[in-house]
Amino acid sequence: MFRQKIIWLILLLALAARAGAWAFYVEPRLSAEQPLLMPDSAQFVNLSENLSARGEFVLDDNRRAWRTPLYPLLLAALSFAGENFAVYRLLGIALDLLNVYLIYRLATQIFSRRAGYAAAAVAAIYPAFVFMSPLILSDTISHTVILLAVFLLLKLTRENYAWRVAAGLGWVLAAATLVKPSLGLLIAPLALYALLAAPRPRRRSAFIAAGALGLFFVLGMGGWWCRNYQVFQRFVPLATMGGFTLWESSGAGADGGANNGKVAFPPLWQKMTDKLAASPTATLADAVEIEITGGVNLPLPDGGEVYLAGDLPLELAADAYLSAAAWHLLRADPQRALRLSARKFWRTWSPLPHWENARAFALPLAALYGGVALSALYSACFRRRREILLLLIPVLYLALVHLVYMGSLRYRLPAEGCLLILAAGAYFPREPRERQE
Repeated sequence: MFRQKIIWLILLLALAARAGAWAFYVEPRLSAEQPLLMPDSAQFVNLSENLSARGEFVLDDNRRAWRTPLYPLLLAALSFAGENFAVYRLLGIALDLLNVYLIYRLATQIFSRRAGYAAAAVAAIYPAFVFMSPLILSDTISHTVILLAVFLLLKLTRENYAWRVAAGLGWVLAAATLVKPSLGLLIAPLALYALLAAPRPRRRSAFIAAGALGLFFVLGMGGWWCRNYQVFQRFVPLATMGGFTLWESSGAGADGGANNGKVAFPPLWQKMTDKLAASPTATLADAVEIEITGGVNLPLPDGGEVYLAGDLPLELAADAYLSAAAWHLLRADPQRALRLSARKFWRTWSPLPHWENARAFALPLAALYGGVALSALYSACFRRRREILLLLIPVLYLALVHLVYMGSLRYRLPAEGCLLILAAGAYFPREPRERQE
């Protein structure tokens, strides 16, 4: 009973911290002219409004696969309250309370109950979690699905590779992809871990479980794939924002982070997006005035060409063109590409915040994150447990993804729960001896 009270007290602390962040950080920065703090929030709300009002997953500028659908669908499901941003913020806080509980459960199962309490207590007041949860962004729910995936994979490897658990893991990883496209390949290292962790007598069960995992991942993604084929008459596995993100963080003048006016977008790409905003069914042929039966070699901003079919839907053509332009620029100057990767890594994993209004708290935030990172590193190096690798997989995966795509402190948030669990394991690696006996 006392143990249950501890975790409930931690969850109450977490709720109080997030309510305080909403009341004293978010609300004072809102106004009638600016009801949302982040540009991404406006897109999520726009998608949810169009889903509720018209039953269409589309932005007002006619982009129909710019983002994956799960988070806007959740917001649309809350449309019974009207355009009530408070309900959306409550969703983020509720999901983050679930994250604190999942951190507690995972740290307890992998290390000890004291590690669970320690990890959950830090998560309850961890600034990145506290201040992001009331924002209308997909980062908190991305954290939720990653923690759920780690929880289910731990359960799978400890419970004889039951195919039902593997099926649930497949659904969760599909949900992760439908929340954030950058998580689309996370299934590969997690499935490999499941196979390698299987003892010899369980190899057959492990392969059956891996098959169930893959099957239910495909079933989970199937609705999005079928919808995109119906809209574009082509297979679109993720979203059409990839080229934009790659150019924004890697184009001429980029520093690896968000644009903020530093990067000029190619005029031809701008022409495509303007045409798309005017005509949702436009193709590349409509934008560049060529015969629809053929294709065209489009000039890239810094030399070179990319061939695209004339009947390619304009949203897909714009994404393919911008991706090709960014990759051409990176390949043309490998040293610059390496420098950008280093900057992206720093922007993602830096202990120092990048935004102006956090400079006053830079040193305390750096000390907290640095302590967590160093403790997690110690645990990764010196705690001899198979599950250490499981906790490292999301961290390493996101680190690799954001060596290529945009770097931002936001993008490490889905893996920071795993870092907190590892850090707690550095101090409380096992139950006290008397409890073990």
